[in-house]
Amino acid sequence: MNKNDISFIEAKILRRIFIPNYLKVKFNKKRHRRIIDELLPLFKQSEKEIVYKKDVKKNDGPIWFFWWQGEDNMPPIVKNCFVSLNKNSSEYPVILVTKDNFYKYTDISPRIIKMMKNGNMSLTHFSDILRFNLLKNNGGLWIDSTVFVTKTITSKYFNYIFTCSGFEDKDYFSVTKGNWCGFLIGGSKDNPLFEFMNRFFYIYWKENDRLIDYFLIDYALNYAYDHDIGNLKEYSEKNKGKNNPNLFELEKRLNKKYDSNVWKHINETTEMYKLTYKINLKSNENTFYNKIVNMEENDE
Repeated sequence: MNKNDISFIEAKILRRIFIPNYLKVKFNKKRHRRIIDELLPLFKQSEKEIVYKKDVKKNDGPIWFFWWQGEDNMPPIVKNCFVSLNKNSSEYPVILVTKDNFYKYTDISPRIIKMMKNGNMSLTHFSDILRFNLLKNNGGLWIDSTVFVTKTITSKYFNYIFTCSGFEDKDYFSVTKGNWCGFLIGGSKDNPLFEFMNRFFYIYWKENDRLIDYFLIDYALNYAYDHDIGNLKEYSEKNKGKNNPNLFELEKRLNKKYDSNVWKHINETTEMYKLTYKINLKSNENTFYNKIVNMEENDE
């Protein structure tokens, strides 16, 4: 366990204890700065290697949904999210990416694939690489397997760049500062952001065999944000608080008693919700999970 691993654990502990918030922010600023400084040469090299395309095409790619083991092996929440996506995808095709077909849409480094298959890289971190390789090659919209959709997906999700921003992070635990969501991101395949991210992961894993930090993806996106690669910063600031402002509100209520008024208020301005399958769900039928999320499986 190195210094960054220890700092990450300490940061998680600090989130749970009562101390003045400015001390948490101070600790996390120092933690983030150390990691950014270590990665800076790789960021600069990745940016330098971007090939900017003159003729930028519109985002006509599909919606990407990834579950390595395939649909038959999805846990209930993931299956419900997949059903909700298909129900609301409108004219946009949904492609389920699995261990059996990912190679059809990607050109990921053989070294990275080997590391993942040998167990030296988790599927979570492989999916970080996968999403940007998919977007670089095809464009489209990446939606994590635990994003639940309640309304028809519209063209706003298929711009030159798309993500959600404007989420509060009082203690600066995440380097994102709520300015993007790596689990809900998309754009034209010609957007240089995707080539930057793809190049960064290629260079990083060529030179390393372990993670510097669990949220490596966000440190790379942070550099892209600061340098407005692919208009990430411009888009994020312009649309702050506009795209799915209640993105995290349903997860907090999955096991709570269902309230139709609360749901109406939450769902009025939001159509996508980040959930988790790492939760023990109550069997009570009158919870938000069973009234809202689990209903999708029943309607399939």
